[in-house]
Amino acid sequence: MSYKRDEAILVVDDVASMRQVIKGCLNQLGFFSVDEACDGNEALAKIRDRKYAWVLSDWHMQPKGGAELLEHLREEFGDDAPPVVFLTMDGDWKVMSSARDLGAVRLIVKPMRPSALKASIENVLKTAA
Repeated sequence: MSYKRDEAILVVDDVASMRQVIKGCLNQLGFFSVDEACDGNEALAKIRDRKYAWVLSDWHMQPKGGAELLEHLREEFGDDAPPVVFLTMDGDWKVMSSARDLGAVRLIVKPMRPSALKASIENVLKTAA
């Protein structure tokens, strides 16, 4: 799996300031087609309307969190579901194991400085290339 800088990316987080930080990091990496959603429900609606190269999503959100989002994506889109990278404040091995079992590309633990987030995203891109 590889990513092209002109492909659309969806950032999903219930905290608007976190979405802006993530979007800024993606812009610094050359990704400018970045949409936002505040939870899993809004993300699903956007994914039904537009094809995304990948999704960068928070794990803990209400009413539909990251795990539920990924489960719905797999059910509805199967192998055509966009790859998902999770962000979470929960570094617990159970969360990491659940994310992996659900098919997440990676799990990035927050909080982090924008420079660390940028490095993590770059690492995901290198791994996928």
